[in-house]
Amino acid sequence: MSSSGAAGSVSTGGSGGSGASGASGGQGGAGGSAGGTVQAGTRIDTSLNPGWVFLRSDAMGAETPSFNDSAWAKLDLPHTWNALDGEDGPTTPYYRGIGWYRKHYTLPSALAGQR
Repeated sequence: MSSSGAAGSVSTGGSGGSGASGASGGQGGAGGSAGGTVQAGTRIDTSLNPGWVFLRSDAMGAETPSFNDSAWAKLDLPHTWNALDGEDGPTTPYYRGIGWYRKHYTLPSALAGQR
């Protein structure tokens, strides 16, 4: 994840090669505090699943927040890029390559500087 600008604009993305499982990118770990207690009403959970864009190829410079991804496919997570070609065989070639997922998110100003 990278961020830029004073307004807290964040661009999240990553590329991943697909292997036998067709998975891309990485998995995030579980969040939590080191022994602390989160008081009820102090945590704000925001789903990051809607509003992603996807490209099933490599794109030079796609890791930069200012990269123009406006022509990419719009989708929500969860998503799989090989739903149509997922059966590996001579008549159904299975895509094995790089794919990019990107999301643009602007942190609300009320949350700036918080953890």
